[in-house]
Amino acid sequence: MAENLIFLLETTKIFHYWKKLEARRSKKLGLTNRLFYDTIGTEREVREMITYGMITDAQSYLVRHWEEDGKRVIEECAKVAPFNGNASAFLEHCIACGGNWGGMLLTGVQKLYPKVYDAIPDDMGINPWGCICNVLILCGVDTSE
Repeated sequence: MAENLIFLLETTKIFHYWKKLEARRSKKLGLTNRLFYDTIGTEREVREMITYGMITDAQSYLVRHWEEDGKRVIEECAKVAPFNGNASAFLEHCIACGGNWGGMLLTGVQKLYPKVYDAIPDDMGINPWGCICNVLILCGVDTSE
């Protein structure tokens, strides 16, 4: 099963996009850790970017919890243009659902990525919150903040 996930990941554009982005960021900033220099040249800690490890963990999580539906969601996520933003920016596309955070996040997925939303199973199992957050990671939303 791990070989299938790695093969799927290596053949998707999202893997290549994030690999190039991470390499470009590291090369441009001359960094090997999670520090960067802002426009005035001061050093400060920043939010973690989506990494290859986060993508593979998200894929494994979805396949473990949703099985075939998880594979279908992963395939649809690989077809979309990555959001390339943080959770705050993503939340601007969501509609509040009376305290139902999972439902609110799903409204954003439905608005921005309707085919990904359609692939998400109706019965999300015992840990829907974790699955939704991993879908967001695969869509390019940085949920680390």
